[in-house]
Amino acid sequence: AVPDEGYKFANWSGATAVMDDPGRAETGIAIAGPQTASTVFVSLHHDPCAVFWKEGLESGNWNDGNSWASGEVPADGDWLVIPADRAHPIDIVLDAKTAQLKSLVIEDGDQPVTITCKGWLTSISATNMVIGRNVTLTCPGGFTNDEMSNRVWVVASTLELREGSSVDVAGGGYGPAQGPGFVAADTVAESNERGGSHAGRQGYGRSYWQTPAPGAPYGDPAYPTAPGTGSGTANGGGAVLLQADSIVMNGAISADGAQGNAPGSGGSVLLDATTVAGHGTISASSASSKPTD
Repeated sequence: AVPDEGYKFANWSGATAVMDDPGRAETGIAIAGPQTASTVFVSLHHDPCAVFWKEGLESGNWNDGNSWASGEVPADGDWLVIPADRAHPIDIVLDAKTAQLKSLVIEDGDQPVTITCKGWLTSISATNMVIGRNVTLTCPGGFTNDEMSNRVWVVASTLELREGSSVDVAGGGYGPAQGPGFVAADTVAESNERGGSHAGRQGYGRSYWQTPAPGAPYGDPAYPTAPGTGSGTANGGGAVLLQADSIVMNGAISADGAQGNAPGSGGSVLLDATTVAGHGTISASSASSKPTD
């Protein structure tokens, strides 16, 4: 199946049950009697339009057309709205960068909306962006030194985080005993009591916290972007990068380390903007240690 200029192959329809691979333009058909097959092509031209989450869908992947009412993933220039009167919680996984949207508005609502960002290069991009009450941007933590880490990365011209919204990457950094700021002790039991360094060295106390020396601080204090290091038993805090000309921050941003025998180090929060206003809260600290008997 060869598309004309301005179109691309989407899939076959009809005799798909006897095809080697209905998702490929070149595929084989087992002939066991009369068969009818047709090809679906889609236009490469896109007219920007309003895009809505599919009604009744409680969880889905942003980059799956089946998650959207139009059947298509939001494209450049679209304006995306998740309205206030949503009837149920919505969980969205974002594992690749979005198109450059004209606007993204997730309105204040009684039902929560969570967008979970996976991948260091995954970003949410819109000229104008509003994150309303009961909306959370987050990322999974617990990754190792050998894995691509995750973060929340937003790119906009104007960004508003309304009161009751959150960017929550607490515990979203390196996993236990992982990250550039962790140095193991001589035994597993002693390592489990050691914290992780980041902007500063992990805390001193018992003698085995001091030998070998804790990990050195890392990252750029003037432009912090790195996830936090895990302690012996807990994740470090995640990384948040908000880039915009103007940010109004009335929500809550947390990149704290997770609690453990010793806590993971705090992550990073960077608001890279010309103007920042609002009365929200920002935290990227180490958690408290678990109490010991």
